[in-house]
Amino acid sequence: MIKKIIFACSLSLFLFACSSNENQVENKPTVSNEETVRVSLVDLISLEDFEGRIKGDDDGLVVYNFWATWCKPCIAEMPYFEKVYEENKAAGLKLVFVSIDKPSQLESRLIPFLEKQKLLGEVILPDAKKTSEITKIVSPDWKGNIPATLIVDPSNDTYLFYRKEFDYEQLKAILLPLMAARTM
Repeated sequence: MIKKIIFACSLSLFLFACSSNENQVENKPTVSNEETVRVSLVDLISLEDFEGRIKGDDDGLVVYNFWATWCKPCIAEMPYFEKVYEENKAAGLKLVFVSIDKPSQLESRLIPFLEKQKLLGEVILPDAKKTSEITKIVSPDWKGNIPATLIVDPSNDTYLFYRKEFDYEQLKAILLPLMAARTM
């Protein structure tokens, strides 16, 4: 009798496991769909293109926030940047999150992070072997400590660089006067 019960339980578990596996296979997304989503989350750009953007190729007031997936203060301040951006994008404010994660970590760390966070601002990853290749473009005395923020507006020669974490009020205090100066 015990052998029959054990056999029946084993058979039930086996059948359940097989039917579960079939459903899991059918629900997997296709590779082509994943690639389409991933391309829109982050742009891997050359150092030359990055330098062009930083030096003023973009029109208008642009906030570049330097961060990495492993930097807790960076991640903590992201909602503040997004809130200020959301409130001022109609007036021409642009927000670019610049990841200093290694390009080799694009698939393993950066894309999964971005899929989870669903950031509003543009995300770029400069194709650099070392962080110092990025820092020397931004500021000769920057050693790579993050979070860091660069605010650029070529129309009025604004180039402000901060090596610190921001909160919402601090960002507003810096950006609102710059936005007002653009409308004059």
